[in-house]
Amino acid sequence: MRERKTPSKFIIATGIFLLGACSDGPMAPARPAPQSTGAIVSQVSLGDTTVAVLSINTWAKQTSNFDFASHKLVIPANAICSLSLSSYGPSEWDQPCIPETGTVLITVRSWTDAAGHLQTDFQPHMRFNPAAEAVTLTVRDRVDAQAGLALVYCSDSGECVDEGLTDSSLVTQRLSNGNYFRRLKHFSGYNILSGYSTEESMSME
Repeated sequence: MRERKTPSKFIIATGIFLLGACSDGPMAPARPAPQSTGAIVSQVSLGDTTVAVLSINTWAKQTSNFDFASHKLVIPANAICSLSLSSYGPSEWDQPCIPETGTVLITVRSWTDAAGHLQTDFQPHMRFNPAAEAVTLTVRDRVDAQAGLALVYCSDSGECVDEGLTDSSLVTQRLSNGNYFRRLKHFSGYNILSGYSTEESMSME
């Protein structure tokens, strides 16, 4: 009787293929690793005004440094509320929201006022997800940080409000390296003006 040969190589190869097909591990497409730096699409200056366009990947923590006034903007993953679905206004800053997805372009315009203090405007206006990590902004004024000055919110109408007076998480901190630092719950305008602030012995990372 002729001995029957088992096609062992074929069986092994088929088994490996089936195991791979049933697994979500090696066969699943890999998600890109989170980015740590927000891309600066462009930055131009004319006189004392600088305009920077930032590209933010909403699913990753983004840190953007741009030259004028030594801005440092940190936007954590899932921090931007949906631009089309979320509400906006002082009564909405702490309300839950659906996070924005994909990439968002943010235009930052910075200049100095007649007193030489920093003025900054962010477009489009947006608010940040209270369930995510805090969005923070660090800036340097034309002169070192001074007592009695704060990074305050200014609306399009020109009304400025020191949000730290009613929300302790939004108090401006004057850092040991001469910068101003604070948490943001929304994007509008932020100016260095006379207001309430606290002394903190900190340094910008």
